Amino acid sequence: MTAIPRSDNETVRSEIDDLFTKIFLLSRRLEYISNTALRKDQLTIKQFLLIAAIDSFDEPPSISQLAHKITTSHQNVREIADRLQKRGFIAIERDPKDRRVYRLRTTKENWDYWDSRLDEHERLIFGLFDPFSDEEIHVFDDLVNRFLENTENFLGGGTGAGGDSIKEGTGEWGGSK
Repeated sequence: MTAIPRSDNETVRSEIDDLFTKIFLLSRRLEYISNTALRKDQLTIKQFLLIAAIDSFDEPPSISQLAHKITTSHQNVREIADRLQKRGFIAIERDPKDRRVYRLRTTKENWDYWDSRLDEHERLIFGLFDPFSDEEIHVFDDLVNRFLENTENFLGGGTGAGGDSIKEGTGEWGGSK
């Protein structure tokens, strides 16, 4: 990987290193907090994420589309989807135009469940953002969206700021020279 200095300012370089670590810490804490809240209903944050990802599409997405969206394997999506289907949260259906493709959609039971948990869900989500002003939330949303767009570059959707991307399936870095 070709390293391109982000800044000659050592303070900024140190903050970037610190932010990188904090992002992982934040991810682990959010996963723990969410799994704890969902545990009483035998759900996980990964299941919640898959449900949310399904509903983010205009049409029922394929397993491959979902795997790309949540950055996991086709097999992992299928395993989570199978568990959710057994619980009635989603339906897995063959694509009428291409019988090799399976599409996922949420069910009425799913919506009924989340409607019954709306107050609890909002207390948790809004509580996490309680220390921030409306303006800070808008800025944070913008920054996270920009960061997510940039990570897409490193996943093969383009090249990262350093001109490199991860070779799909290998975890190895490959320069774009």
